[in-house]
Amino acid sequence: MASVLVTLMETLADFGVVSLFNYDTFTTAIYSAWGDFRSIEVATQLASILVLIAFFLIYFEKKARGGTKYYSSEMSNRQVYHATGLVGALISLFVFSVFMLSFAMPMLQLVIWAVDIFNEEWSDKYLSLIYSTVILTLGLFDRAAVPSLLMVVFGAILMLIFKWLDKKL
Repeated sequence: MASVLVTLMETLADFGVVSLFNYDTFTTAIYSAWGDFRSIEVATQLASILVLIAFFLIYFEKKARGGTKYYSSEMSNRQVYHATGLVGALISLFVFSVFMLSFAMPMLQLVIWAVDIFNEEWSDKYLSLIYSTVILTLGLFDRAAVPSLLMVVFGAILMLIFKWLDKKL
């Protein structure tokens, strides 16, 4: 199920590659409705339909898998290996160095760059942009969120009905 969910989420979120190759998908229709036609309501409705499709795909994938398990109960009987002495120190040093090289040092560099750019670029114009964004979001909330909320509630009710019918059969 995890592989289908990852593939599904990547497909739903993928906009850049398909727009680069000028290939029309449902996601590009959402962006077009929002950006080109300036219709947040239509974009919200299309996005809600896409989320409902995702829920149905998850439900049907779970039904197709049935009671299949992807783990082994034999692994729970294994004993934990405790490394001590020189071997434990070498293992700890290896894990620490992998962590430092793959996460901590790149993250520290990103933070340094972010602070440098923030100090160079920050001005009061960003406060007015943030304020405008918040006002715009609150103004569109009632027109965009209510249809989305209704579609999600409708989808949840349909999922419950499918679950109830599945138990009956």
